[in-house]
Amino acid sequence: MLIDPPGGAAWNMAVDEVLLEAAAAGAWTLRLYAWRRPTVSLGYAQRGREAFDAGAARRLGVGVVRRPTGGRAVLHADELTYALAAPTSVGPLAAGIGASYRLISSGLQAGLESLGAAVRLERSAGAGAAARGPCFAARARFELTFAGRKMAGSAQRRCDWALLQHGSLLLGRPDPRLWRALGSGHEEAAAASIGLVEALGCRPSPARLAACLARGIGAALGLEPRTARLSCAQRRRATALRARYRDPAWTARR
Repeated sequence: MLIDPPGGAAWNMAVDEVLLEAAAAGAWTLRLYAWRRPTVSLGYAQRGREAFDAGAARRLGVGVVRRPTGGRAVLHADELTYALAAPTSVGPLAAGIGASYRLISSGLQAGLESLGAAVRLERSAGAGAAARGPCFAARARFELTFAGRKMAGSAQRRCDWALLQHGSLLLGRPDPRLWRALGSGHEEAAAASIGLVEALGCRPSPARLAACLARGIGAALGLEPRTARLSCAQRRRATALRARYRDPAWTARR
């Protein structure tokens, strides 16, 4: 499990891309982080101008960044993001995309259940990578729900015999106004979502939440969690990649 101070949106995405590169060389990394400011992250293949409301985002002070993973737009506000980078040439995630989604989500489910949240693993069909509308307004394959509402969404990217899976675990109820930054479908996303705090009736400490998720995902993958930090070389590589994720042309592309 990577312990790294939370950075800006561009830094977060750059670090996760670095972890994907390391996974191609055989490294396994789970990174858990929050965001410094409310941010909308767009899927890798989404059409930028159709995936969010730029005017609302500016008025509300919501940042926008493009993820290196697929899927739909996600509002990161009062939530926890996980990034799992892993090799796919051998090991428990070598069986294919559907099987890897199921295995990772089952680990996340186990971690949440150890906190006392009776979440369900939904086996909906996967949505297209470039599907319109916010992530939390739709169900994709093997996502977690509570009382019929979505608590966690996920998206994946595969390249060079490695995968990077991003997941957004909603903790509380973001300011209702922030959902407007998602544009069309934001009302449905807000209504269809539920946070962990509502499910538990309390807010777990960040340390306890991280430990439970790391143990659950680690057990699902057959790995013992241990803490790590970015190397100097990885930080230099992330610094170089950050320029792309800061580029408005990259964010609004397609």
